[in-house]
Amino acid sequence: MSSVVFNRKVQIDKGLIAVIAVALALRLLFLFVVSPTLTSDSRSYIYTAKTFISGSVPAEYESGRRRAPGYPLFLAAIYQVSDENNFLVVSIQHLLGISVVWMVFYLCLIIFGSRWVALAASLLAASDFYILFYEHAVLSDFLQLFFLISGIFTFALYIKEGKVAHLITAGIFAALLALTKDVFYLFPIVIIIAIFLYRGVKIPAWKGIAAYIISFLVIVSGWQAREYLTGDRIAKKPYLGRSLMVNAEFFLDYESPKYKDLKELFKKYEHLRYDHGGDYSFIELYVFNKYREQTGLLEAEIDRIYTGAAMEAIRHYPWKYAGRILYNIYIMYFPQSEYTMRSLDYVDGRGVKKHPEKVMILKNTYRWINKVLVLLFLAGLALSLFGEKDRAGRVLFIVLVMSICYSSILSCMLNVGLVRYRVPIEPLIMMFSGMAVCRAAGMIAARVKR
Repeated sequence: MSSVVFNRKVQIDKGLIAVIAVALALRLLFLFVVSPTLTSDSRSYIYTAKTFISGSVPAEYESGRRRAPGYPLFLAAIYQVSDENNFLVVSIQHLLGISVVWMVFYLCLIIFGSRWVALAASLLAASDFYILFYEHAVLSDFLQLFFLISGIFTFALYIKEGKVAHLITAGIFAALLALTKDVFYLFPIVIIIAIFLYRGVKIPAWKGIAAYIISFLVIVSGWQAREYLTGDRIAKKPYLGRSLMVNAEFFLDYESPKYKDLKELFKKYEHLRYDHGGDYSFIELYVFNKYREQTGLLEAEIDRIYTGAAMEAIRHYPWKYAGRILYNIYIMYFPQSEYTMRSLDYVDGRGVKKHPEKVMILKNTYRWINKVLVLLFLAGLALSLFGEKDRAGRVLFIVLVMSICYSSILSCMLNVGLVRYRVPIEPLIMMFSGMAVCRAAGMIAARVKR
């Protein structure tokens, strides 16, 4: 089956056409029934996009609300030709979403060698509510998803066709992903490992790794050089300390004399942590700004202090910190509180204010559907471990597993356990869920025949 995947003379699969028709219908329904979703985060992305267009940063621009440049640049490009048309923004995202469905289908063909698994996985990806929701939102989450899947897909093209151009393209997608979300700056490690595992089949490993890394660094360093040369400080810098402190602040060592002034501020504003039931902490940003007002230090200097205090907490309480990360991962896959699904409050505008009971029904419905899909994912992952695969399939299977682990662990180390942080890897999860669905359907069919 996989031998015809990239034969351009082969007709497109009729089943895939049907799946794409379903994907198109669902997205048209969203476009013409539901308003583009705008959250508080959306406003900061839009504001950053406008500053890119104007080329100036207003004095009142709060540094803590700055965003990584990828998504604001995407918005700025659209706003330049559409006068801040968010309907056009989400329309383009929905079109990209349909291309993701197509990529999921062919990735499954390569990895699992089964048309039925490919159809099931692509149908799940086409109809997944959270993917649809974030395609329809002015937020960076879907663009992260698109860049991640596109990077993996172009790497799969390299494996099938052996062209270095595909690795270069994969490196460019990885760079765009990193510029869209800081947590993915180290993602190239996943593909570098995969290139090494597939070494000697197409080209020497060192040539492939060099092509991939150079294309990645050209984009990332090019952007950073632009900021340095122009003095542009519109976008957020990838500060490690502030990200680590999201979870480390739970375990600050108040007995240690180091970083005493900072710790006193965390103690003072500790109550803010529980405004959302204890599942979500945002006080590291609040304290960051307060500490800057109190000391007059530069952001980079405060971030170094944050890094030191966070690492002290992690060293002193490693098991508690690890437990916190595992808890974050758990609630990312199995959301417990309403707040971990807070983005759904903004369905169709500020839906929670207009129809709170409907939003609650939506959250509860999604919670149960999500449980089924995640359990199918875990079952499909277990089944896939023992399935037969050729060398290309095995390497891409490893890429999928490493991508899911990387995104889950890093997101929960540098953020909190919100469902939205799973969005970039949702199509990968659906691929394994598709495997479980097909295996279950096969078992049921076998029993019926008896």
